[in-house]
Amino acid sequence: MFKSQKGLETLQQTLSSNETLRKETTSKLGAVVTFEVAPKKGNDAKPLMYTLYGKDEVSLKEGGTDKPDISIKISDADLVKLMNGKQSAQKLFMMGKLKIKGNVMKAAFIEQLLKSASKVKAKL
Repeated sequence: MFKSQKGLETLQQTLSSNETLRKETTSKLGAVVTFEVAPKKGNDAKPLMYTLYGKDEVSLKEGGTDKPDISIKISDADLVKLMNGKQSAQKLFMMGKLKIKGNVMKAAFIEQLLKSASKVKAKL
């Protein structure tokens, strides 16, 4: 199992239960985003795929989509660091560990979303 999967599942739950966060996602993101999370090196597992629907109906679902507005590729370990606030998206991007296709400015909001999931987990 991917270590980042729990954080993504927490974000799924947070988006479904938090109306304010859904409205903020629609206004600040307004895009369909796919996450391709690479397994640990040496692991033959397929990449983990999630799609964040941030337009009309906000949700995060497992699996990819054909025509995302933004595509993000990141390793499992780096996604965990990003969610926990131990690494910034900007630094990961500059080091080539975070690859983004599409609107990079809109993608900046995704870091806030990912961190919000870890904050919810910490409060429990």
